[in-house]
Amino acid sequence: VLASGDVHGDGPDDLVVADPAFGCHDPGRPDYGSGVVVLLPGSARGLTTSDSQLWTQDSPGVDGAERLGNLFGEALAMGPLDRGDTADLAIGAPGDGTGSVTVLLGGAKGLSTAGIGGTRYTQATPGIVGTAEAGDRFGDTVTTAPVQNQSQASLIIGVPGEDVGSVTDAGSVTQLSISRTGPDPRGSRTFTANTPGVKGKAGRFDHFGDSTHHWG
Repeated sequence: VLASGDVHGDGPDDLVVADPAFGCHDPGRPDYGSGVVVLLPGSARGLTTSDSQLWTQDSPGVDGAERLGNLFGEALAMGPLDRGDTADLAIGAPGDGTGSVTVLLGGAKGLSTAGIGGTRYTQATPGIVGTAEAGDRFGDTVTTAPVQNQSQASLIIGVPGEDVGSVTDAGSVTQLSISRTGPDPRGSRTFTANTPGVKGKAGRFDHFGDSTHHWG
């Protein structure tokens, strides 16, 4: 899983590489990995290993705990999630219980848990609409887009296993609000195919908000 953006604010884009199957040594069960994320800095000569970084859910300052099956890094997205001048990183871990998304902030020294960096968002986070349930796969997809402000990106999260009423695995998409410090669950919005104004109708196993990639 790959994502790119100028984490350091020095001009060249940097590359983030995730291996959500990391930690699982059974080739028949890649969906059982704990997951890892690696930052490779960009430079005038291209990607470099100088000052590279490695992140897991056990890294200091990162909320949560590393466990097999979390799939940390199953989805990645980069964008200016706070009001700084650097790209920040959102990391989806859809196997983390009911699923989660962790944000790391960019800076001159790379990705960081400073400020709200290291924060883990789930459907149990106050302000996020919905109920955290096994199989929801919150964070199976993530993206950053300037849907509220052209200079700051909103964090948008796919929840393909979300039930809509009695409709199993119909799926939903959650948009977190923006703030000076980064994604703010307060004022978040959740959309399904049954949301008024959205064309279509929620169907069983539709997985609204899913990706085309699946492990296993």
